[in-house]
Amino acid sequence: MGKRIAIILWRVFAAALILVLATIVYFSSLDPSVRGWWFRHEMLSALDDASSVQVVEHSSHFDSITERNNPNYKDVIYATVTLKPDQIESLRKALPLTLDYSGTRMKMCMFEEHHYIAITRRDGSVLTLHICFRCGQIKLGSHYGDMPEGWAASLNGFVTSLGLHPNGPWDTNPDAPK
Repeated sequence: MGKRIAIILWRVFAAALILVLATIVYFSSLDPSVRGWWFRHEMLSALDDASSVQVVEHSSHFDSITERNNPNYKDVIYATVTLKPDQIESLRKALPLTLDYSGTRMKMCMFEEHHYIAITRRDGSVLTLHICFRCGQIKLGSHYGDMPEGWAASLNGFVTSLGLHPNGPWDTNPDAPK
């Protein structure tokens, strides 16, 4: 009888342990899933209501040592591509639903963006996704962090398909601030 109770208690303990571990795994993936979903949802909702979508490649005040501390620095626009409907569809595909660990990782990188996607909605409001391909971070509204998993490669490919240069080098551009 005692052996039988020990086996039952062991099974209850094992089941409880499995339940606890499953709960930890579920909740540790829930938050990144929500953030990844939020970034994608915001972008796709804006694209659904877009009157114009532009991808802009520009300078950064980090391109030149003399510009880093210049309070009057102004970006130089190297290229602007206004997307056609098929390119907007390609952009949608470059934003897969995926996990986002931006709240769990710490990077020691300056946000040196050279690209942004500006979505002008029919009401005139603009949603802008700022992209730093160097460190893999983005800024959408006031939300800033790592790109959701897979976005760095897919957005890199998308930007390259437009004839733009996600990986620089920026200091060789003849229009770069010196």
